[in-house]
Amino acid sequence: MQKTQRRNRPFKSPIKSNVSSTCETDALQAFFQIPFIAATVSATVIEVPSLRSVSTSGGKFPGCYSDTVMKLLRKFRSLNPGERSLLLRTVLLVAFLRAALCLLPFVRLKDYLARRAARHPIRQDIPVAQLIWAVRTTAAYIPRATCLTQALVAKYQLERSGHCARIHIGVAKENGQFRAHAWLECEGEVVLGGGVTDRYARLLAVD
Repeated sequence: MQKTQRRNRPFKSPIKSNVSSTCETDALQAFFQIPFIAATVSATVIEVPSLRSVSTSGGKFPGCYSDTVMKLLRKFRSLNPGERSLLLRTVLLVAFLRAALCLLPFVRLKDYLARRAARHPIRQDIPVAQLIWAVRTTAAYIPRATCLTQALVAKYQLERSGHCARIHIGVAKENGQFRAHAWLECEGEVVLGGGVTDRYARLLAVD
């Protein structure tokens, strides 16, 4: 009696074929940053005794904890509860949109954020400068959180708090190569990505 041989069927990826493997890898890396960052900053919120004792005694974390993480924990603990909550929410937003820009068309993502901002407003007494500070701070710890990622996150948060914001995308030619840059305007004033906008020719404005 002959054994029936099974054919090895090729694995079909659930991600569309037009998405490059590089984007898939980058998306996974961005998502994997969420547990580490959230766990690091949440440790100070729940006041873990071992971390508190190390912090107050001026010692160092054992094992894999580095001086850099220790400094981040101290800075985070020095913030008030409102600033901590804002940073935690912004970390998740930056990481999510960082990955989503690789997987979804920009127009589709922009429209989704606009609808969600209208359905999920936040406090309107949060200063614009504080929202921008949260985006800049968290983006510094998310790999490849580009100017476009930061502009999308800031636009979403500003619109949730009742402000009008517009993303500008410009291009410039440097050393024979074209470069793109995104910056954000809120009520006619550049609040994010400014300082280099005069080098870029405006190509697109996104409301």
